[in-house]
Amino acid sequence: MEGIKERFGYINYFPVMFRFAIFKRLVNLFKTPSDCKIIYATKLPKFAFNKNAMTIRRVILEDAETLSQLGADTFYNTFKGTCTDKDMDEFLFDYYDIEQVKKELSDPNDYFYFAEVEGKAVGYLRIKEDYTAFEKMKQWKALELKRLYISADFHGKGIAQALTNFAFDFAKENNYEVIWLGVWEHNERAKKYYQKMGFEDTGHTHDFPIGNTPQTDLWYWKFLNK
Repeated sequence: MEGIKERFGYINYFPVMFRFAIFKRLVNLFKTPSDCKIIYATKLPKFAFNKNAMTIRRVILEDAETLSQLGADTFYNTFKGTCTDKDMDEFLFDYYDIEQVKKELSDPNDYFYFAEVEGKAVGYLRIKEDYTAFEKMKQWKALELKRLYISADFHGKGIAQALTNFAFDFAKENNYEVIWLGVWEHNERAKKYYQKMGFEDTGHTHDFPIGNTPQTDLWYWKFLNK
């Protein structure tokens, strides 16, 4: 365990329960500390960049580790302080564990896309035709924007807008009538952003608890013929 701590000291960025779970997972996965590989990423460095240098590409199975890292990091940064540390730790392992990520990437109808700057993934998008969470959408050919997360160091640089416009283009090219999403009711920044991008509040809500911490999402939609 000490060898792992020495090589992965930056994991102290995460809550205590999450750090313990990471160390436990490392010990279980690998025979010796020398076999260990990084599982969760630290914050990306801040730097300016030319938007023209940003690329968007589909995430493939070989990117699972990077997606797991980026997904856990951005979710934690977005929702830290809104639930208990225990609930956060368990949620991250349920949804961003490497095996869960691989399972999602293995579905050809589940679309993940990276936004990359200088070869590094700094944001990602997940879109899928899936009506299970909001069956009202079945009356249209609808695309769900399941996730849109950007590394904190790249907020306000146009990356979210580029990914959102990419989702709009994808939807139009595949003859979708409407694109929809869930946004946490108290995430004012995200709500304002989606409204700026043309989404409207449907008036419908759904429960999206983080572990035992209750939270409520608002359903937003954007009809593409408007």
